[in-house]
Amino acid sequence: MEKSHKEFTIIRVFDASRELVYKAWTDAKIVAKWWGPKGVFTPICDLDIKPGGKINIVMEAGSNLGAVKGMQWPMKGEFIELDKPKKIVFTSNAVDEDKELFKYRTTVTFDEKGGKTTMTVHVVISNMISESEFAVAGMEQGWNSQFDKLVEFIKKEVKNMQIVDKFMMLQIAVSDMPKAKKFYTDKLGLKVETDYRQDDNNWWVALALPKGGITITLTTHHAHMKPGTMTLYFGTSDIAAAHKELSDKDVKVSDIQDHLHGPGSGVKWFNFKDLDGNLIHMEQV
Repeated sequence: MEKSHKEFTIIRVFDASRELVYKAWTDAKIVAKWWGPKGVFTPICDLDIKPGGKINIVMEAGSNLGAVKGMQWPMKGEFIELDKPKKIVFTSNAVDEDKELFKYRTTVTFDEKGGKTTMTVHVVISNMISESEFAVAGMEQGWNSQFDKLVEFIKKEVKNMQIVDKFMMLQIAVSDMPKAKKFYTDKLGLKVETDYRQDDNNWWVALALPKGGITITLTTHHAHMKPGTMTLYFGTSDIAAAHKELSDKDVKVSDIQDHLHGPGSGVKWFNFKDLDGNLIHMEQV
């Protein structure tokens, strides 16, 4: 070969944050979804995400590639630099029947501006042998093909992305914390997760169901709410048993109704209030 090395640069722009694009390069499960040209899948993708961490990827030709179906192309490498979410540098090699065809060093940078991320990939190929000429010649085209898959993956991720990943808590204003805490634990069976008190006017108690779930936080800090102005919706698998248990605990409950969504709807429910007058709606689920 005339040249002992070759290099090329590919630039792609994504309508996504650079954190998301960076993650698509560093989460092995995600990398496996887009790595390799069209028609090629990645049955093995092991990434040790740290400087010096090893890379072990195996690509395999799919059925739509005809005669080469099942052919595998292993790649081993090492991460050199990881500057989240700005830059990734790694080295790797191309192997054919245990013979190393060439090595290459890849530098990927992520620049975000105006909600778009520009990904710049610079590849420097070295240590080429005569048998590597065909593979090197098609390498840039192959990388562009796999980046087409990356673009589609990012588009789907952005489309399906949830703005809210987790409901953290709901705050309820109460006037007397000891009494309110006793009501919610003794009457409703909630458990105390945290109890933080600065003073009587700055007191927070986080409550949850025994099996976990959304946290309700009682608070005596009334800067943005007043006691008695909240409505809570709870569900129970046995509306009659819940009604009886609360009645037996001297909670003033309404009669069980069955017309929440119109007469005859079959949805049974009842209401009651906590000690501050916050309305609690209990519904059969």
